[in-house]
Amino acid sequence: MKKLCFLLVAVILSSFLNVYADDQVKFEGKDTLNVVYFGGSITQGTGASSTEKCWRAIVGDWFTKTYPGTKVNNINSAIGGTGTELGYYRARKDVLAHNPDIVFIEFAVNDDKPEQEAQFLLESIIRGFQKSPSNPYIILVYTSEIVYKKEKVDGVETVVMKYKDVSEYQKKIADYYNIPDIDLQPVIEEYLAIEGNVAQGGFFCADDTVHPSDTGYALYAEEIIECLETGNYFKKPDVKETSYVKENHDIDAMDCALPRYDSVYNNSAVKLSEGDWTHKYHDQHGDYMFTDKPGATLEFKFTGPVLGMLSMVSDGGGRLKVEIDGVEVGIKDTYFSISTDLRDPSETTVLGYDSKDLADVEHTLKFTVLNRINPNNQLGKRDISIYGFFTSDGETDGVDKLAVSDVKIMKINGDESVTDIKSLEKGNMNVVEADVKNITNTAINAMCMLAVYDNEGKLVGVNQVKKTFSPYNEETFGIGAIVPDQQNAGCKLFMWDNNFSPIYTSAIIK
Repeated sequence: MKKLCFLLVAVILSSFLNVYADDQVKFEGKDTLNVVYFGGSITQGTGASSTEKCWRAIVGDWFTKTYPGTKVNNINSAIGGTGTELGYYRARKDVLAHNPDIVFIEFAVNDDKPEQEAQFLLESIIRGFQKSPSNPYIILVYTSEIVYKKEKVDGVETVVMKYKDVSEYQKKIADYYNIPDIDLQPVIEEYLAIEGNVAQGGFFCADDTVHPSDTGYALYAEEIIECLETGNYFKKPDVKETSYVKENHDIDAMDCALPRYDSVYNNSAVKLSEGDWTHKYHDQHGDYMFTDKPGATLEFKFTGPVLGMLSMVSDGGGRLKVEIDGVEVGIKDTYFSISTDLRDPSETTVLGYDSKDLADVEHTLKFTVLNRINPNNQLGKRDISIYGFFTSDGETDGVDKLAVSDVKIMKINGDESVTDIKSLEKGNMNVVEADVKNITNTAINAMCMLAVYDNEGKLVGVNQVKKTFSPYNEETFGIGAIVPDQQNAGCKLFMWDNNFSPIYTSAIIK
């Protein structure tokens, strides 16, 4: 697992820490600004003459020029042809791993799902982002596809133009959490009103009516930038105890930490049939294992109710028999005739398998490559390419456990120490002590943070340290933070592991 660097800046953390944050954030004071573009092929840039012409790149240039004193990292985390289903699984790997300050989410076109499922997946991603140390600013972007359908109008069968997307479903989630959103359908409508049509080669590329041309991408980017320039689009999502889908569909969002990712390559939990698999590398998704041999097998041991597989489909894709704990659960066909992978027109990356309702125990997944193939597979190949697996073992999400007790605050006011909350002047130190016991046989590396709030709930002091807790060891751990300029009403202690999973969060300590 790659080591992740936690850049915890007070203004970024304020709403994550359950305090009253300003609606706008000022990025000018940051050394770096990480902007992640999380979506499908329209975010990836399919249809543009070059990647520099897509909306993501143009908006990225705007951030760079707007904050010249800041190192702006514009991160492409888009995969063509995918929506929130794969997005939920890869959100931690492809978004949180970059310690994002801002995340654009664009899945409205690809989420061709019933309302309940589309909202469940999007909300699970949002709630997962809120639980992360970075707790990024989120902006939802709605793109659309034009389709033509035959309908009867005044008794006459007529071809009618329609917009196809699930922005209506996603807007309800945005409204519930007060997340800024940008609807790009009116951009298409305005172009249509002026030009008379949006035929291929005009607003859209020559191949379809979903992927913009350079002209369409420029108009999309112009609309997004105009929204950003208002200063009203940098808001943290509201914190909600109850999920939207729980209130409206009587199901609950996934409230455990977002699934972690483990590559299939060089993984001790993975057993490959000897001599059948070859190691390969993809420039966006990294290491993967390839086979085209019928009878080849792969076994993966994991714990928990959640399992996802990142893999490829292609025009030479084969079929897999899937077994979990010795029981066959289905056949997966990896043949796909149309690809949205800009690097290789014969393949694309997908969620090859997923389940979110397994028992919260140890499981064994087994794949076996079958001899029979899809009848449309004219290449006659049986190509199987697997990157890795996403797992999450319930509420703890695989985090080794720390038992934290006897959490108390001490005020250091000059030479005087007190154990109850007092009105403190500028420059005083707040110290929180806790008894911490590592109840596992593994050393736990934790990021520990103390946040100090004033009597209005605003963040006024913060400090973070890295701490290693030895196996089966109990110790008293202390962390302090200075109150910079006002009186304070309480502190809160947070601990995370290296994979962004929360280990411990205290109540307000007074």
